[in-house]
Amino acid sequence: MTALENRCPHRWASLSKGRLIGDAIECPYHGLTFDADGKCIKVPSQSRIPDCALHAYPLVEKSPFVWIWMGEPEQVVDHDPPVSLDWFDDAEWTVGKGAMHVDGNYMLLHDNLMDLTHFGFVHRDSLDFGDWIHPPAVSTTEKTVTFRQVFGQRKLAGSHLQFTRTDPDRLADEFVTEGSWVTPAIHLAAEYIRFDGPSGGQRTSFTFRIAHAMTPVDAGSTRYFFALGWDVVTPPGTGDAMAKGAAHVFEEDKEIVEQIATMLSKDLRGFDYPEIKLQADTPQLHARRKLEILLADER
Repeated sequence: MTALENRCPHRWASLSKGRLIGDAIECPYHGLTFDADGKCIKVPSQSRIPDCALHAYPLVEKSPFVWIWMGEPEQVVDHDPPVSLDWFDDAEWTVGKGAMHVDGNYMLLHDNLMDLTHFGFVHRDSLDFGDWIHPPAVSTTEKTVTFRQVFGQRKLAGSHLQFTRTDPDRLADEFVTEGSWVTPAIHLAAEYIRFDGPSGGQRTSFTFRIAHAMTPVDAGSTRYFFALGWDVVTPPGTGDAMAKGAAHVFEEDKEIVEQIATMLSKDLRGFDYPEIKLQADTPQLHARRKLEILLADER
């Protein structure tokens, strides 16, 4: 598997619109063909092949994503992804994944994930969680930003009832939500549900995990991938249904993010428009600062 620059060096056509010939890619404009290393190997209109090559990017395929290094190849410290998602391949977990296109900058998606006080409004009908009314606790490391919200007794609904297999009238005794800005491409989140004491032989604790992966297409659009799972064994097909349900929720996030992106593109004041800050913005503001530091280090 390889990743190559998408721009043909001849007339700059999009190579992703071309044709795969074995492990090579043929340009859709004049047929120049490049091998998996990016080297030009054929020019239909002449016998001499120019000395040109596409930029090839290091790749690692590790479930559930394909990880790409977009910087200079010699700057790769190692070839391991920045996070481990071993739970996705654990037979004791029910997992699913999906993807969608979002017409908005990837950091708008991060902003959305770092402030879950939007749950009671954007997801009023789909999640029925109206108790995100307090800013979470926030911690940082040199590279990461993590928020943590601890709820007391909480009524469960939807997938929480499905996977914990608990009585709809029974309250969870503790419900913890965590989210972490790990890199500009990855946000990891988890929910931990605990019941005090056994009930009819049922388990007393459950874990839900989700990995959000944002890949910029350009400055104004993003390819958004997600992988999610419960530490529960279920019948075949349950994970696909779970991912479909999650996609419905994420469509609600997509709608509000695209509204904001449209506002930024059409209002000439853009980011110069006065923006108030709330306590709940703390995780998002820390994440933005981490990104600024990373960008400064690249200059």
